[in-house]
Amino acid sequence: MAQVGHEFGSSDYDRLMQLDFKVRVLAVEELGSIAAAEQWLMAPAMGLDQRRPVDLMQTIDGIAQVAQLLLRMRYGVYV
Repeated sequence: MAQVGHEFGSSDYDRLMQLDFKVRVLAVEELGSIAAAEQWLMAPAMGLDQRRPVDLMQTIDGIAQVAQLLLRMRYGVYV
């Protein structure tokens, strides 16, 4: 997975930040508070092969994996 451009103002950077924000909002919605969401993002997640969501969120593919896990949590789908 290639990292997207991290140069402030680049279109890749802007897209990454938008997606990052949306996933953080989804985490707050699913976990009930900002504190719970931040704690979850920093901890290894079983559904992400014990990787920390915050580490995966450095790439667009990683953000998609974290969002998918949050949506699976929402609907109780653990496969």
